[in-house]
Amino acid sequence: MRRRTFLKNLAIGGPLTGIYRGALRGVGRDQQPITARQSRTGGSETGAAVLKMRITAASGARQTLIGMGATEGVPRNYSRLPLDSRLDMARVIWGNDALGFRVCKLWADHRWARDAAQMLSSYKRLYDDINSVQSNMIWLYGATGHPATDGLETYAAHHAQMIADCKAGGMVFQYVGTCNEPNGSNPYLYGPTDAAALVKNFHRELERRGLQKVRIVAPECPAADATGMSYIQNIKDDPAALAHLAAFATHSPNMSYTPAYYDLCNVPGKESWQTEGDANGPQGTNDAGLAANFAAKVCNDLNFGCHVWMHFQGYLEYDPRDNATRIMGYDQHTGEHQPFLVYYYYKQLRRGFQDGCMLRSSTSSDTRQDRYRTMCMTYGDRPAIVGSAGRNADGSWGLNVVNLTGVPDRRSGVSRGAANYQPAADYNITYRVAELENAGTVPFRLYRSSSTMRDAYEETLSMRGGDVTFTIAPLELVTLVSGPTRDAPHPSNMS
Repeated sequence: MRRRTFLKNLAIGGPLTGIYRGALRGVGRDQQPITARQSRTGGSETGAAVLKMRITAASGARQTLIGMGATEGVPRNYSRLPLDSRLDMARVIWGNDALGFRVCKLWADHRWARDAAQMLSSYKRLYDDINSVQSNMIWLYGATGHPATDGLETYAAHHAQMIADCKAGGMVFQYVGTCNEPNGSNPYLYGPTDAAALVKNFHRELERRGLQKVRIVAPECPAADATGMSYIQNIKDDPAALAHLAAFATHSPNMSYTPAYYDLCNVPGKESWQTEGDANGPQGTNDAGLAANFAAKVCNDLNFGCHVWMHFQGYLEYDPRDNATRIMGYDQHTGEHQPFLVYYYYKQLRRGFQDGCMLRSSTSSDTRQDRYRTMCMTYGDRPAIVGSAGRNADGSWGLNVVNLTGVPDRRSGVSRGAANYQPAADYNITYRVAELENAGTVPFRLYRSSSTMRDAYEETLSMRGGDVTFTIAPLELVTLVSGPTRDAPHPSNMS
C-alpha cells in the first residue's frame, strides 16, 4: 500500500502556515467534497419548527484556560514509522497551526514502563517528536500501580525516582498525577481517606530528589461524582496536603463537571484539570454524535472552572473496536493516518477558546430542570444545548455552542452511557454577553461543524446590545469569534 500522510490526504487549514493548504473543511477518504451551504441564521433547513433559547454569559472572568491536550499511550510500531508520518501526526495534534494542544500525559504503566529505562524506551521518540512541533509543552507524568498493596510511601518513592531518572534521560515532567482512577472499591488502589496522605508522600519523595518544581495533580477519579468529590474533600481537609497540591483533577468518561464540583474545587491558588475526556467502542470518521459529545464536554467543563482539558488519546494505531478513544488513528504498518470528526470540532472550538482565554459563566433560559438551566452534562437527562463564552488574551470574544439533541446509539445493543438525550431539534439561539451590552455593534465570524461541514466559515453576524442570534441544528458545533481589541490585557496580567 502506498503511504499517504494526513496533510496529503485531507485538505485542512485555510490561513495556516507551511504545508497546511486548502479549505477549512477537510475531505476524508470516505467523504464527498464539502461545498458551502446557504446561511441558516434565520431558520431551519428542513422547514421544521425551530425552538428558541437564550444563553447569557455573566460579567467577570471565572478562570483562565491554561491549555488543552491529550494522553499519549504507547503507539504500536511508532519508532518504525517514517519520520515525516510521525512529525505529521505531531503537527496535527500539537502544532500551533492546527489544534495547538500543549498538555500531554504519559502513563508510567507497569506493563510497559516498570522503570525509567522502559519509560524512555517506550516514549522518548514520541516525546521528542511532540517537542519538535510545540515549544511550550506541559508534560504530565501519570503514576499507575498498586498504592494500597505496595504502601503509599513505597509507591510514591518509586514514581518520584522514575521522574528523576527520566529527567536524567532527557524526558522532563512538570506535573505528576498520583494515581489512575481510584474509585473507592478497587483493593489495589486507595480509598478516599488516603487521598491527602498520598499527596503528602509524593511531595516528600519529590523533594528528597530535588524535584520541588514538579507539581502534583490529584486525585484523577473516574468521574466528578460523589466518590470523586470525597477524595478531593479529604485533600482539602488536610492543610499540608492542600498546600502541596497544584491542581484538583478528574476524568470525564460520562459525568462531567457540575456546579457542586465547581464549588468544591474553587479554591484560591488551585487549578482544576480534566485529564481524561473519554469514550470507548467504535468510531467512524464521520461520527457527529461522538464529536458533539466531546465538544459539549469541553464547553461544560470550561463553564464550571476547568483550567486544563484533555482528550483521552491523541493518536494510536487504528482499532475498529475502540477508535472512540482517539482523535486520530494511523496504520501501524504504513504510517498512513487520518483524524476522526472530533478533530475538526476541537479545531473549530479552539478558534473561540485560545490558551489564555478568560472564561465566563453561562446559563440558559431552559428552566425545565436546573441541569438544563446550567447546561450541565451529568448522569441521566442531558441538556439540549451546551454553550460557553470567554475573552481571549488578544481581546477577542469566543462563543462555542453545541446542539446535543438527537444523539444516536453508537452501535446496536450498546447504550449511550446512562445518558438520556433529547429528540433532535433545531434551535434559534440568542447569546447575550453582559460585558458587551454597551459595546455597540460587534461583528462575529460564525463557523460551523457537523457531519457534512468541517470548521467551515459561514458568515459574519452583528452583535447589538450584547445579543447575537443564530440557528444550530442537531449535533452541530457553532463557534462565533469577534476581532481582537487594542485594550487587551497582557497575558501576564490575566486573572
